[in-house]
Amino acid sequence: MLNIFNKKKFKINLSWLIFDKFFRASINIFLLLSVVVNLLLDANYFWICGKPTNEIGDHVPSLLDYLGPWPWYILVAEFVALAHFLVAYAPFAFIKRGERKE
Repeated sequence: MLNIFNKKKFKINLSWLIFDKFFRASINIFLLLSVVVNLLLDANYFWICGKPTNEIGDHVPSLLDYLGPWPWYILVAEFVALAHFLVAYAPFAFIKRGERKE
């Protein structure tokens, strides 16, 4: 709903090309930055370096288990993020399609 409000109030026009470039750039830049931070801090933020474990090193069940083993779940998570972006973009696509028909 906020996307539709911004479209009407601020006259924001989004296109698939802008969306595609933003998705690829933002997700992969964020991934690279997270890897660097994880390596510098010897951490595992966003579970990029491995699935979550408890303090004694045992695997902790999580939703990541449904996405496959490491490192493949990172790629699957990008597709989940893409689906999320597509859902967020859908109101703009429908509004644009309605404006063309009028």
